[in-house]
Amino acid sequence: MEDIRIISVCSQKGGSGKSAITAWLANSLRREGKRVLVLDADGQRTIAKLRSREVDRLGEPENACEVMATDDVATVLDERYEDFDVIFLDLPRMTGPDEAVMALTFCDSILVPIRLGDSDVLSAFEFIKAAKKMGDIRRE
Repeated sequence: MEDIRIISVCSQKGGSGKSAITAWLANSLRREGKRVLVLDADGQRTIAKLRSREVDRLGEPENACEVMATDDVATVLDERYEDFDVIFLDLPRMTGPDEAVMALTFCDSILVPIRLGDSDVLSAFEFIKAAKKMGDIRRE
């Protein structure tokens, strides 16, 4: 895990559980004593909204992951990278060559959730091909 510092759970499909999986992984690593940041760069701000409601009801949890809503992933990573052991990027569904897709070039690991079914599996394969191209850009 030491070489994997920036992780994104992403796919081309909306509603695939990306934000829920991201939150679960982040909280699990935090309970293991890791310093965890979740950058909520999804326009729906699912994780940031959930954290806000949690804090309103229960107060700020002790040893919570830090959650930050942002559209400028590069700047936040530049400023905060050394403050955390693991950073999760919660990105919108990947549909084209925009800033969210380019954010994948910062990732050390990408997790692609899929449900069993032809369309989800085919979509995952297409996404993996696109992510591989992002990896090629990162190496250049």
